[in-house]
Amino acid sequence: MEFYRRKRCAASGLALRRPLVFHGYVMRLLTAHRILIFTAIVFFGFFSLWELRNYDDGAGGWAMLRAILYLLVAVGFGIYFKSLKRLFK
Repeated sequence: MEFYRRKRCAASGLALRRPLVFHGYVMRLLTAHRILIFTAIVFFGFFSLWELRNYDDGAGGWAMLRAILYLLVAVGFGIYFKSLKRLFK
């Protein structure tokens, strides 16, 4: 895991990247991003199931609409999650 801190080279003025280290662990920003995206997938998946349960309890058609919407958001995040390796190579 690696966070980068940008520092300018005195001679050329180019930005240098040094990893930030927290408690002996080095984290890449892409790893942290993948963790957050996976968390969003799980959240929206369970939230969709929650709304389906509300629909089943008689909450009306809006609960079904929200359940479908949240499921589509989870699927969208899932597609993005799977394509991260290809996008950032």
